[in-house]
Amino acid sequence: MRDLLGRIAKMPVSIAVILVWIAIWILVSCNKNALPQLEGKGISQIGNQNYRFFTAGLTHTNAIHLLANVCAMFWIGFLYEHRIGSIRFLIIAVICAVLSQVLFLSIYRNAAEALADLSTPMLCADLD
Repeated sequence: MRDLLGRIAKMPVSIAVILVWIAIWILVSCNKNALPQLEGKGISQIGNQNYRFFTAGLTHTNAIHLLANVCAMFWIGFLYEHRIGSIRFLIIAVICAVLSQVLFLSIYRNAAEALADLSTPMLCADLD
């Protein structure tokens, strides 16, 4: 158990990314205006809002999507972050996140329409 905790302590970037994903999911769940400010809109609509290439990768459509990504990040971080170092791991993670959004937003030139059928997180739905 101590060895497991020691390895987890050696993956600060993975843990930070997971915590950011959870925080953004809670924010988007509780604030209907937050998601449109973060999500990708498609290459044809993005204009000068280039930050969306990064922030869209931090959003999740529902709890299962979030849980799957948390599990994947935990295990990828568990296996690789301590081997290549946290800085390199962070650089690779950011590059992969941005490239995946560039690819997605290029394929779906109007991502707002492509994503219209997906539900937003429902964590705070009862608060309205």
